Amino acid sequence: MIDGISVGCFTSPETCQSDWIRLQKNALGTFYQTFEWCQAWQKKIGVRSNIQPVIIIGKSAEGEALFILPLQIRKRFGFAVLEWLTQPENNYGQGLFCNSFDEKDWQIWFDKNMVAVLARVPNYDLATLINMPDRVLGRVNPLSTLNTFVSADQSFLTRLQPNFEKLQEAKRTSRSISKIRRRDERLAELGHLEVQISTRGQIALTSLKEALQHKEFQLAELGVHQFATQDLNTFFGDLVEKADEPNAALHIFRLQQSGKTISALVGASYAGTFWLMILSMSRDGPLQFSPGDYILRRSMAWACENNLQYYDFGMGQSQYKEIWADEEVQLYNYFAAKTLKGLPLAALFMFYNVAKRLIKKTPFLKSVFFQLRKWLRGKKAV
Repeated sequence: MIDGISVGCFTSPETCQSDWIRLQKNALGTFYQTFEWCQAWQKKIGVRSNIQPVIIIGKSAEGEALFILPLQIRKRFGFAVLEWLTQPENNYGQGLFCNSFDEKDWQIWFDKNMVAVLARVPNYDLATLINMPDRVLGRVNPLSTLNTFVSADQSFLTRLQPNFEKLQEAKRTSRSISKIRRRDERLAELGHLEVQISTRGQIALTSLKEALQHKEFQLAELGVHQFATQDLNTFFGDLVEKADEPNAALHIFRLQQSGKTISALVGASYAGTFWLMILSMSRDGPLQFSPGDYILRRSMAWACENNLQYYDFGMGQSQYKEIWADEEVQLYNYFAAKTLKGLPLAALFMFYNVAKRLIKKTPFLKSVFFQLRKWLRGKKAV
């Protein structure tokens, strides 16, 4: 018992499945902490990567789950590192928290007890809990007042309304809307356009594969080669197979022109929110007419039609996010060594965080870094 809450530690998602699913139905959290997402990731990626899940659950005296912290231990540089489960595929580091507690009460509890909670986890050297949002869908994150460092990254979200056209009018000038319409018309002149929206079956699997391949090509041109298309195909494919389960369904959009996919988008809905994960375009498609923006707007219209409250664009700065977003969410990183061995690595992570933030916040350094990476490592994905 820690300050009135019974805290337990489990080593597989399945062990605490019933508590997890019951809590997530009405909890403060994101899609990346749902049982379905975490279980599918561990089964398809975590096991192959020798990841050890660590699920921390806090319960009331009556046995009701009050919070879940889905964590994992991963070997890095010879150290046992405690981090958020499904990292690096999750956009947010976060727990699930019972809504019967006020967020400020949660903040007070975790400020006082976080060290004791993590002490329940055996055999790790360093905790690196990164990309924790200061707010979750407009509400305070219970972990936001821990002793953290400001991350180099931000995320963006917008509040939706039932009518997408009105949302677009609120975000774009009449001149830019006219420009978009002309661009869409010119795109349509190149061949018949069709938007397919799927959650299951062969169309979903094929659309998913194309979205991941296109994304791999885009990132490779920028010098990023860690995008594991094959692993992500099996992971997301498992969620496609679970499409009938609560909170498991992905929503996969693809824009085809004369039968050829020119852009695709992968997201999910949970807690009244559309969570954007992947937006990609075919590199040999009509990029000058922005097929990516076309499919993005279609997905936003779908979210409006389905009465979702928020559209979360995820982590990373892009012009389209800044145009649409109502809110910029600052992310925070928590570093804490548990052993003497972990102290130098903690210092290294802190230095890396500060350096990365300096580069991203300084336009000249940012431009030089990305151009240098593209020049040194940029190439077509193989």
